[in-house]
Amino acid sequence: MKEGKTIGRYEVAERVGRGGMGVLYRAIDPVLGREVAVKMLLADFANDDVARNRFFREARAVARLQHRNIVTVFEFAEEDGSPYLVMEFLRGQSLAKRLAQGPRPSISEALDIVGQLCDGLHFAHGHGVVHRDVKPGNIWLQPDDTVKLLDFGIAKVTTGTVTQHQSLVGSAQYMSPEQIEGGEVDGRTDVFAAGVVLYEMLSGRKPFEADSPTAVLVKILQEPPAPLETVASDVPPRLAAAVRQALAKQPAERFPSAADFGAELRLIRLELEVPTDLTKTVVRPPLPRPGDLPPLIVESEQTESAPGARRPLRRVQWVAAACVTVIVAVGLVNWRAVVWPDRADGKRGPTEPTTPPEPPAQPSMIAIDSDPPGATVFIDGSVVGQVLPMDLPREQAAGRRLRVVLDGRVTQERTLSADDLRNPMVTVSLPPAPVARTIVLTARGSYPFEIWRGGQRLAPRRLSHEVQVKNTDAVTVRAADVLLNRPVRLQGTGADGRLSISVPALGQLTVRTPFETCTVLIAGRDFGFPPLAKVPVVAGTYVVELKCPDGTTKREGATVTGGAEQVVVIRG
Repeated sequence: MKEGKTIGRYEVAERVGRGGMGVLYRAIDPVLGREVAVKMLLADFANDDVARNRFFREARAVARLQHRNIVTVFEFAEEDGSPYLVMEFLRGQSLAKRLAQGPRPSISEALDIVGQLCDGLHFAHGHGVVHRDVKPGNIWLQPDDTVKLLDFGIAKVTTGTVTQHQSLVGSAQYMSPEQIEGGEVDGRTDVFAAGVVLYEMLSGRKPFEADSPTAVLVKILQEPPAPLETVASDVPPRLAAAVRQALAKQPAERFPSAADFGAELRLIRLELEVPTDLTKTVVRPPLPRPGDLPPLIVESEQTESAPGARRPLRRVQWVAAACVTVIVAVGLVNWRAVVWPDRADGKRGPTEPTTPPEPPAQPSMIAIDSDPPGATVFIDGSVVGQVLPMDLPREQAAGRRLRVVLDGRVTQERTLSADDLRNPMVTVSLPPAPVARTIVLTARGSYPFEIWRGGQRLAPRRLSHEVQVKNTDAVTVRAADVLLNRPVRLQGTGADGRLSISVPALGQLTVRTPFETCTVLIAGRDFGFPPLAKVPVVAGTYVVELKCPDGTTKREGATVTGGAEQVVVIRG
């Protein structure tokens, strides 16, 4: 369609894209005077009853999804027998273009992108809509860092990267195993695809790659992806574990919802924002060398003198001068005996200088390894990790703090000492993995909460729980309404095989700001518009954000204690 033409009442400005089933135009709504995007079904599909019904059905579904992270649909109509959608026109670029052109998002940016993506997905899942085609091409990044999810449920069946076989619809490298097998899909299918997107952003490669779409599908069904920590050394273990859970083959082993995946990513992002660099450079004055004495300044009783006049010495100066004279006289007497001690030949005189043997040269690098091998090391609290073995410059190694982690479970910490530096290699011995045994976990709180084991909910919302778990399980206590999502440390169980815990107390968070049109986010969760007073949250540290319509973002930190109100004031 040429510029200057109309679709319905909308004046076409330009064609901006073409997909598998439709063409996208930028147009002007003359009634409201705003830019819109008009997506029209291609003529090849206009007479296809199946395609038309599907286009219409999905358009109605997406029109119900009014969310800040989902593209907004304004209208659905027909023009000369061809259906079309009218949506908000978005500035920015797709995530696919960002990844192709670079630079790749940082870890914090990737967590924010997928966190917003999960918000939109969770809202859609709550309205009975599963996307089924989450991929970088359907994730839009706006200039104000807002993420928009596009093309809900509209399969791309004419492009080379898309597979369609009966009910098998989606982009091959982002499809879940149950999609490939033609099974029942739910929100966990989109969680899998979101995990693929996050893996790709963090590592620069897709978790499942092969020469053909069929080979990719086989890998998704049968092979685990390469561990993220081995292809992206700067990824912290907790984030690698979250991506691994999202990419689980069985839906029951994944995060139970997109909201749970997003909550875990926001907690990880919060950990990254907490300062961890404890190694500050301290500048100290140089220590005096042996024989160096500070000058002794003794002022004369005469405070003013004519230029060039000599000042009389005080009594203390006369005494000091006399003492120095005596010391020098005594020293001269024994000078020869001190400087020239008796020699083996009975003569006096200086001994022949002897040259001390040179210490053996040490290599410039010191090797760091783990036992068992293959662990990841983090140095000085940094989130940057590297799989062992590795070499560390010897002159920079003294005093460095090592945290060695194996399989995300077994951890050992060690500070490199002077004795360590005398060896060519330092091996950090890790404790053996705990032997799995059943324990009884009792948990109590002053508010209802759930207990989760991985992606499985063990107990519904109650004030107290008693459940059986393994001491090797990943157990968390959760209450989404008060931002509780805390892991439970199962070590330290008593000899009777029981462990009792209490969930953290609740505090209150109040946000005050003059920006009443901005959205308030606490730990990444959308709390709407201010004023926001006495919101109950679990005790802890949070990042409070304001996202304003003009793209401005303002942040403040807040530490909430149990039973107390914390007021956060955000100004311009």
